This record gives sequence, structure tokens and C-alpha cells, in this order.
Amino acid sequence: MAYRYLNIENVGKRYQTPNGALDVLESLDLRIENHEFVCIVGPSGCGKTTILNLIAGFESPTSGRLTLLDEPIEGPGSDRAVVFQEASLMPWMNVQSNIGLPLKVKHVSKEERAAKVEPLIDTVGLKGFERHFPWQLSGGMQQRVGIARALAMDPQIILMDEPFGALDAQTRESMQESLVDIWSKSKKTVVFITHSIDEALVLGDRVIVMGSRGTGVKDDIHVDLDRPRDSTTVPFNELKKHIRELLVN
Repeated sequence: MAYRYLNIENVGKRYQTPNGALDVLESLDLRIENHEFVCIVGPSGCGKTTILNLIAGFESPTSGRLTLLDEPIEGPGSDRAVVFQEASLMPWMNVQSNIGLPLKVKHVSKEERAAKVEPLIDTVGLKGFERHFPWQLSGGMQQRVGIARALAMDPQIILMDEPFGALDAQTRESMQESLVDIWSKSKKTVVFITHSIDEALVLGDRVIVMGSRGTGVKDDIHVDLDRPRDSTTVPFNELKKHIRELLVN
């Protein structure tokens, strides 16, 4: 098989429940290239978060294999960073310390941490908030800290599980614009889980449309629209209509 940055090959995932075996994923094949921003959409229970957990190494596949840079994924690693729906910041740490936490865990010196964290604070638009604590920040700002913390790890890939799902519509739109800007600067590979078709089309180079549980990928759409993307244009809404039809049928 040809080299791929992230390769998901014939992957299945089965859970044992009180009512018997539950196959969430069956024979899933997915290839993701370096620097791609890939969004995954689909109905509840289709396996979106399971895919993310498998890539993160939080869970193991029942069948098949996952590789990153041709190395098997067999557990969590610093080559993959995860941003969840909740920022999960340390409440006793300020913005600077929260962002630098992965570096501190790696025993990076205080001086080197500061040198690495400072540009990240600027990248996510939090200049002037270095000494603020999580409780002093809005939800959107907390997620910016979470994204900066993920970038501080300098991972090969960033995994995002509906990170803007708990935000109000206006903040969510602002965070989408910010994320595109951050991604364009960092050029990290991103896998982004969302329920929102609009969000997927605003963000993604590709949109992977999942069918209902166990049916796998319905379509792999390359979004050939210039950024920033305008949700009022005809091409945008044609793609939106196509994805909606896939999810309904």
C-alpha cells in the first residue's frame, strides 16, 4: 500500500454491551495526508468520536490497523494532541502555565518554555491575557488556550472532538475563523469532528461523510473553495445540500 501520513486500514471496532456485541465501525479505510484539514460529519452513533479515539490511541481497533508516518498506533503519544469540547484547563494555572504544561511534563526548562509559549499566545490571539486564570476567560478564550496547549506539544496531528460545540453561535463563528488562521500558520494536520455541515465546509480541505452506525464512509468530499469561505455562495450551498442529502438518505 502506498505511503500515507495517517492510514486507517480495514478498521473495525466492536463494543460488548449488556445486549450483546455492538459493531460501531466495520472495514473502515481512510487516508489523510500531511497538512490536511479533514472534517468528519455524520449522525449520532456513527462512530465519529470512535475514529478520533482510535487515532489518539485511547482505544484499540477490534480489527485492522492504524499507522501514523508508517508507524503503528498502539496507544497515546506526544505525536498526537487532542482538543476536546471542554478545554479541560488546570484552574490553578494561568494562561501561560496551561499552555506550557506539556513542555513542563517533558522537563523543558522554564526559560525554554517561556520562549516557546510566547509566540503561541500571540498565534491564538491571547496577547495580554498571559496571567489570566481560566475562570477569568470566556469559553472561546479557554478553547484558544486548549488549542495553544496542543500546538505546544508540536504534534504530528491535532485531533479535535467538537471543540466549539458548547459555544454560542457568534463565538463559534469567530473561533472557526481563528482556527483557520491558526492552521494556516502552523500547517498541522487536523482531524476535526463536528455535527455541523456548515462548520465542516468552512473549515475542511476534505469532508468525510459517515453513514449510520456500521455503514462506514458515504462520501469523501474535497472542498475546492477559496478561504475565507462564504456560506451564502452557490457552490457552498450546493455542497451543503449534497451532504445533507447523504445524511438523510
